[in-house]
Amino acid sequence: MSSGQYIKLDLPDVFEVLVPSDAAPDHWVDYGIYRADEFSPIEAEPNAVVNTVSGSPFFIRAVRVDGDLYTCVDGGGDEFMIRIVEVSAGG
Repeated sequence: MSSGQYIKLDLPDVFEVLVPSDAAPDHWVDYGIYRADEFSPIEAEPNAVVNTVSGSPFFIRAVRVDGDLYTCVDGGGDEFMIRIVEVSAGG
Protein backbone atom coordinates (compact mmCIF):
# COMPACT_ATOMS: atom_id res chain seq x y z
CA MET A 1 0.00 0.00 0.00
CA SER A 2 1.44 3.33 -1.02
CA SER A 3 1.44 5.93 1.76
CA GLY A 4 -0.37 8.30 -0.61
CA GLN A 5 -3.40 6.02 -0.41
CA TYR A 6 -4.11 6.48 3.31
CA ILE A 7 -7.43 8.15 4.05
CA LYS A 8 -7.44 11.61 5.59
CA LEU A 9 -8.90 11.19 9.08
CA ASP A 10 -11.46 13.38 10.81
CA LEU A 11 -11.13 12.00 14.33
CA PRO A 12 -13.63 12.94 17.05
CA ASP A 13 -12.20 15.16 19.81
CA VAL A 14 -12.32 12.21 22.24
CA PHE A 15 -12.79 8.64 21.02
CA GLU A 16 -12.60 5.02 22.08
CA VAL A 17 -10.69 2.50 19.97
CA LEU A 18 -12.09 -1.03 19.91
CA VAL A 19 -10.23 -4.04 18.53
CA PRO A 20 -11.60 -7.45 17.47
CA SER A 21 -11.74 -10.24 20.05
CA ASP A 22 -13.39 -13.64 19.80
CA ALA A 23 -13.49 -13.71 23.61
CA ALA A 24 -15.92 -10.76 23.89
CA PRO A 25 -19.69 -11.29 23.46
CA ASP A 26 -19.90 -8.60 20.77
CA HIS A 27 -16.43 -9.51 19.38
CA TRP A 28 -14.92 -6.08 20.23
CA VAL A 29 -12.85 -5.04 23.25
CA ASP A 30 -11.63 -1.66 24.44
CA TYR A 31 -8.13 -0.73 23.34
CA GLY A 32 -8.16 2.73 24.87
CA ILE A 33 -9.65 6.20 24.94
CA TYR A 34 -7.75 8.89 23.07
CA ARG A 35 -7.89 12.59 22.29
CA ALA A 36 -7.53 13.66 18.67
CA ASP A 37 -5.10 16.43 19.68
CA GLU A 38 -2.70 13.74 20.99
CA PHE A 39 -2.13 12.50 17.42
CA SER A 40 0.47 14.03 15.12
CA PRO A 41 0.91 13.64 11.36
CA ILE A 42 3.66 11.36 10.14
CA GLU A 43 5.68 13.46 7.72
CA ALA A 44 6.76 10.57 5.50
CA GLU A 45 3.26 9.03 5.39
CA PRO A 46 0.57 11.51 4.26
CA ASN A 47 -2.75 11.12 6.15
CA ALA A 48 -1.22 8.71 8.69
CA VAL A 49 -1.07 9.78 12.33
CA VAL A 50 0.70 8.64 15.48
CA ASN A 51 0.03 9.09 19.18
CA THR A 52 3.19 9.14 21.28
CA VAL A 53 1.53 10.82 24.29
CA SER A 54 -0.42 7.86 25.72
CA GLY A 55 2.05 5.02 26.30
CA SER A 56 3.54 3.11 23.38
CA PRO A 57 3.25 4.74 19.95
CA PHE A 58 -0.13 4.07 18.35
CA PHE A 59 -0.28 4.53 14.57
CA ILE A 60 -3.44 4.93 12.51
CA ARG A 61 -2.95 4.32 8.79
CA ALA A 62 -6.50 3.97 7.45
CA VAL A 63 -7.08 2.55 3.99
CA ARG A 64 -10.89 2.18 4.23
CA VAL A 65 -13.56 3.64 6.48
CA ASP A 66 -17.15 2.40 6.74
CA GLY A 67 -18.96 4.26 9.53
CA ASP A 68 -17.01 3.57 12.72
CA LEU A 69 -15.15 0.60 11.18
CA TYR A 70 -11.62 1.41 10.02
CA THR A 71 -9.41 -0.89 7.97
CA CYS A 72 -5.83 0.07 8.78
CA VAL A 73 -2.39 -1.23 7.92
CA ASP A 74 0.52 -1.81 10.24
CA GLY A 75 4.13 -0.88 9.51
CA GLY A 76 4.57 -4.09 7.52
CA GLY A 77 1.50 -3.46 5.36
CA ASP A 78 -0.75 -6.09 7.00
CA GLU A 79 -4.38 -5.05 7.32
CA PHE A 80 -6.30 -5.03 10.60
CA MET A 81 -9.65 -3.66 11.74
CA ILE A 82 -10.48 -1.19 14.49
CA ARG A 83 -13.59 0.70 15.47
CA ILE A 84 -13.41 4.38 16.43
CA VAL A 85 -16.35 5.50 18.54
CA GLU A 86 -16.85 9.08 19.67
CA VAL A 87 -16.95 9.55 23.43
CA SER A 88 -19.35 12.23 24.59
CA ALA A 89 -18.14 15.13 26.72
CA GLY A 90 -19.92 13.58 29.71
CA GLY A 91 -17.89 10.38 29.47
